[in-house]
Amino acid sequence: MEWAWVITGTVIAFILNNIFVYGFFVLLRFGVVGILISLGASFIVAGIIVGYKSPGVTIKEAALAGVLGVILNFFFIYYGLGAITILDSEIIVIGLAGGFILSFVGGWIGEEMQKRKEAKAK
Repeated sequence: MEWAWVITGTVIAFILNNIFVYGFFVLLRFGVVGILISLGASFIVAGIIVGYKSPGVTIKEAALAGVLGVILNFFFIYYGLGAITILDSEIIVIGLAGGFILSFVGGWIGEEMQKRKEAKAK
């Protein structure tokens, strides 16, 4: 486990979550479905960045970073913005599972991109 890439991926996921959700929401004024799509896309992109840029196979790191990104965003929204008033365990579990799966898929895509780049270089 490359903890530096877990931390890097968590920070990238947090930043992209906020850009994709809040930034695009302000610009496009989409509804709940748009927010969920933007959030999902941010986890996939964060996973791709970790998988592509990190040396070796770091799919696990991308997935763990997705989970930590969900937790970090939850604390930001709950304590920083005060936007969540009810802690619904179902929503939290879905968010954690979604962050894990989407970041895992993104990490896998990033690893495949890295393999193709290395194959072309040879």
